[in-house]
Amino acid sequence: FTMLSVLSIIEDFELLREKLLKISYFICFCVLTIMFLDWFGVITFLNGNNYNMSIGYACLLPVLSLFTEVVEKHSIKAFVASVILVMGILLYASRGPLLGIALFVLIYWCKYFYNKGQHATWFLSLSGLLLLSFFFQPIMNFFVGMLAGVGIQSRTFTLLAEDILHSSGRNDIYEIFISLIKEEPFKVRGLFADRVLIGYYAHSIVIELFYEFGLVFGTLMLFS
Repeated sequence: FTMLSVLSIIEDFELLREKLLKISYFICFCVLTIMFLDWFGVITFLNGNNYNMSIGYACLLPVLSLFTEVVEKHSIKAFVASVILVMGILLYASRGPLLGIALFVLIYWCKYFYNKGQHATWFLSLSGLLLLSFFFQPIMNFFVGMLAGVGIQSRTFTLLAEDILHSSGRNDIYEIFISLIKEEPFKVRGLFADRVLIGYYAHSIVIELFYEFGLVFGTLMLFS
């Protein structure tokens, strides 16, 4: 509802797209700078952590913006920038943004060529993506080995190669909160109650809202 409200007041979508594209190139420059400084030992970006969730979601919208530029205008610059951002996600971030990117690419790519009447291109593209999915894990294993050869470790690459559905302990966290919600479904515990309980967030906006504000107010906030 909030997103629809924002979109309803935008008068010039082309101007929005132009500004978003400029921001995307700037974020690409920032990510590329981080990569070089990290690889050459000037900084330690992750600082002992396995990944940084923020950088992944910061790259998500720019990748989508750049991808539309690649498909519609065949921009080489946009293609290179999008590859750099995806590599930044794979090396430093979590798997979440990759799911959003994959779904957007699949839907947008198929819709674009189908609407253009290029049904043969649409069919071949979809078939290629399906074929690629069968060799997904071997490809990921190849990249893990290649990166290990130059001393780079990536949690995301490793998970994609070994167990793409690995919950990283989230299932245990969900069980804790779900059991407490079942005990007192209408109790309002307040903002950040999940942090108070376990020291960090619940890893699910739905569970977080239901635990903090109860089923009634949590549902209202979820759809407001």
